[in-house]
Amino acid sequence: MIIVDEVDQVFGLSSTTEVEAILFNTHPQRQIGFFSATYPELMTRLTQRWMKERVEVAVRPDQRVVATVDNLYLVCEMRDKVETARKLIRLLEPSSALLFLNDTDQIANWQSKLSYAGFKVEALYGDADKQQRAGTLARFRDGRCQLLLATDIAARGLDIIGLPLVVNLDPPPDADYYVHRAGRTGRMGRTGTVVSIVAPQETFIMTKFEKQLGIRIHRKEMNRGALEDAAAGAAVNRPKYGARGRSASEGLTGAGRPSQDRPAQGGGKSAATQPGARMRGADAAQAASVGMPQRERADVRLGSAAASSPASAGKPRRD
Repeated sequence: MIIVDEVDQVFGLSSTTEVEAILFNTHPQRQIGFFSATYPELMTRLTQRWMKERVEVAVRPDQRVVATVDNLYLVCEMRDKVETARKLIRLLEPSSALLFLNDTDQIANWQSKLSYAGFKVEALYGDADKQQRAGTLARFRDGRCQLLLATDIAARGLDIIGLPLVVNLDPPPDADYYVHRAGRTGRMGRTGTVVSIVAPQETFIMTKFEKQLGIRIHRKEMNRGALEDAAAGAAVNRPKYGARGRSASEGLTGAGRPSQDRPAQGGGKSAATQPGARMRGADAAQAASVGMPQRERADVRLGSAAASSPASAGKPRRD
């Protein structure tokens, strides 16, 4: 019997020739088993080519991501993804976590920044030889490193017993990739969590995956040491703006802050030129003039009127 696991990815990569060479050189009466979490059109062609009297066993689409896995996502600006990932891992404190990226070129950058933040991080590259891959996985399995960075190609067929957390640092390219990533946790009836960190312009991808996979991916926010529903967190934590008009919490969930919440810039009126401000300035000047000689009170009123009127700025005062 020949078993090919993750068959959609195996035949979708450059290893197709090697796998077919093995199948060609096996006994004609052998049994073949193709296994995959997804069933693309490629699977139909493969079964027709290599199997006789085939039997298909398929789960329902709503079972492609197991019910024991919590599917969540956080929203932040692209530049804040590293900091958001750092806060998330500090908050959840997983014994181990698998972090997915779409681009191999980004792995070294992420490894450097997460290591600087104090985490023990390893990287799994798709072109690593067998010995390097085995050494990296051994250190990850026995707890010598907490975080493992990988791409979809590098993590194919990866089976880490009891892996509690998967983090998508980049959103998966499509729903099938989401299934493969989520399948690294919650295995054999265990519980697990999948958290996707997305930028504001990437949130539609989560909605699309919900529809395609028939699951709920809950939007969360980190607040006071806990993951909260985004709606509840937004109601409790109203943005507090500093001198430059930036929210104090913008680094984590600044995505989606409406622009009208920020102080006016450019052509907008400043607080000093608002009608209410002029009235308050005049009232204050009048109150301050109580008890002054008549001449000084007149000077105060004239001075406050000149300060509140932009048109009078720079003109000489006639006493």
